[in-house]
Amino acid sequence: MKKYISVIFNICLISMIVYIVYNQKSQIKRLESKNAILTKQYDSIKSECFVAYIHQQRLEKIIDKSEEMSPDCKEEFEKMLHETE
Repeated sequence: MKKYISVIFNICLISMIVYIVYNQKSQIKRLESKNAILTKQYDSIKSECFVAYIHQQRLEKIIDKSEEMSPDCKEEFEKMLHETE
């Protein structure tokens, strides 16, 4: 009887190990696909931020140049920016 209990215990143990390994593999695959989606979204947001940063730098340069030209030009440009944004 003890032999049968040992065999049944070992079969149950092996079954649980196989189930755990299979479940972990499926979870890893699911997380890898989520990771790929999040990586694409991150890259997209990062590129949008870069474009916005370049646009901001250009506007700052224009404001600095307009200030050199005349104070009225700077005021008019800032007024246009606030009206359009």
